[in-house]
Amino acid sequence: GMRLVLLGDSITETWRGTSMCKPTGRARGVNHVLRETLGALSDVPPLVLGISGDQTQHLLWRLQNGELSPAMRADPNLVYVLLIGTNNLPRRFSPAAVASGILAVSKYVLGGTSGRLLINAVLPRADGENFRPKPTSRLAAGGWAPAGLRAPAGFSPPVAAPGGASGRHPNPNGSRRRLRAAHSKWNASFLPLIEQVNHAVHQAVYTPLGGAPMPGDKSGALARAFPGRVAFVDCSAVFLPPRSARLSSAPSIRRELMPDLLHPNAAGHRLWAACIEQGLRNVSWLREK
Repeated sequence: GMRLVLLGDSITETWRGTSMCKPTGRARGVNHVLRETLGALSDVPPLVLGISGDQTQHLLWRLQNGELSPAMRADPNLVYVLLIGTNNLPRRFSPAAVASGILAVSKYVLGGTSGRLLINAVLPRADGENFRPKPTSRLAAGGWAPAGLRAPAGFSPPVAAPGGASGRHPNPNGSRRRLRAAHSKWNASFLPLIEQVNHAVHQAVYTPLGGAPMPGDKSGALARAFPGRVAFVDCSAVFLPPRSARLSSAPSIRRELMPDLLHPNAAGHRLWAACIEQGLRNVSWLREK
């Protein structure tokens, strides 16, 4: 029967109750939620392949370098559930580059295995204050990349300025005036960037209603290249307050589900699992046990 393989970063690793392979308080009870929700969809428990801090290029490297065994690659009953990309955003990857990375991972999974793929929209987050550039730091307005890791083709960090505008990396020797400007214009919410990422990925998966795409239009390219094997689910609404509240000064994220404004807690994971299950049912990949 079907078996789920959960691919991603710290949000996915939380399903195991850990962060960096160590138990963490923010993940308390999430492993039990996994057994009661996604784990109940099959006779075989889900395989969780999430590593805290991973960006799209890190997950792609893992998949290319042994994370998928020959048996996994050949198994048509595996359904890969992908959530990746949020960690690229604070490192100044543009929304287009993040979407490109998500699609690079997706194409690798679909082209290198016999399974199916459910792509999750990047979940909302509002922890931007943790990344606010400091006016006194020459490198504060710039991103970083771990030494020894090279981003795949199509990546060009850092290119996204705070608030979603596009721009060049500030000169490390630039004036304090420019650094103070970056500090003052900082947007604590990643939501505008995340919406751009999710729109691009959704468009690449699905052809808009109204018939075949026009020549040169790449919308729906992934679904056309891998018919019946790829789907997209957007669970963002679970973590967002009502639209009326979003227009006020109320928090942009439901803290009772995402206390640190980035990682869902057990209650948040339970709602996310229900959304994933519905996504599987929408494409008829889930059969009654």
